[in-house]
Amino acid sequence: MRFEDKRVLVVGLGVSGLAAARVLLRLGATVAVTEAGSSEVLEGRAEELRRAGAHVVIGGHDPALLDADLAVVSPGIPPSSPVVTSLWEAGIPLWSEIELAYRLARCDFLAVTGTNGKTTTTSLLAAMLASAGVSSMAAGNIGLPLVEAVSNVPAGGAIAVEVSSFQLETIELFRPRAAVLLNVAEDHTDWHGSFDAYAAAKGRITENQTGDDTFLPNHDDRIAMEIAARAPSQVLAWSSTNVPTGGIGVRDGCVVQGDVELFHSSEVPIPGEAGLQDAIAAAAAAVSYGIDLRAIRRALKDFHPPPHRLELIAEAGGVSYIDDSKATNPHATITAVKG
Repeated sequence: MRFEDKRVLVVGLGVSGLAAARVLLRLGATVAVTEAGSSEVLEGRAEELRRAGAHVVIGGHDPALLDADLAVVSPGIPPSSPVVTSLWEAGIPLWSEIELAYRLARCDFLAVTGTNGKTTTTSLLAAMLASAGVSSMAAGNIGLPLVEAVSNVPAGGAIAVEVSSFQLETIELFRPRAAVLLNVAEDHTDWHGSFDAYAAAKGRITENQTGDDTFLPNHDDRIAMEIAARAPSQVLAWSSTNVPTGGIGVRDGCVVQGDVELFHSSEVPIPGEAGLQDAIAAAAAAVSYGIDLRAIRRALKDFHPPPHRLELIAEAGGVSYIDDSKATNPHATITAVKG
């Protein structure tokens, strides 16, 4: 898609909004940015974009800016907000930053979503890709905006991308070659309006997949398997408690696919059941993408969890002290304390 003749409105000047505006300006689009907040950081970002040719308004959403060919909406802005409602009513297409990135990419996407465990699983999947020599990186909701990452990964490469329900809400063509759904638990109902709407947004990760792609649901999660029943792609279920038929799971302490041993649970460098689940999910996605088992094992051996996510920080008197302060809901905490 060409952007030279497009008027694009970027709604929100957070990390992803700033990245989207920068890329759109480089592509020759006429860019306007609207941001409800006001701070020294936001003003600095606004000035940068103004110098590059964008029209930027902060401190409130200007209705005059809503005349556009396309709007890229930051994930922090809920669909019920007045600005988003006005855009829908005006018939302006709404994209998330990951949709914009997909339109610009030459590489494959291996996407990870779920209520909990996304960042660790995405990081581990990226490590497995790198271990196999695939030109790759981790991006998305993990920190690096996907729209920035796509310019650094060539055709034949792959990005392990963490995607949130907020980002999936406004996709159009976004199609991951592999899509992992870790779990779906009560969360973000203030943003989505209801748990059913939240679960439906998670399910959109399969929406544009085809029979050439793979959906990897947690076999132990009821909602994930309900989504799997409707998926248009191949389904490769995984489990940390059993071996799903045709899937990947645990037998006698080994993670297996059929008669093939992928790795032993003792090789997982992340503590507890949550760590095992993340490792199995990442390995399942890697296997579906054709990654060699030796590369998967090398990645497990060398992997260190991201900060504040099941991170072992000390051992004393036979007690292990684990920092899991990124756990922000009861489901995450309950899973983390399971041995």
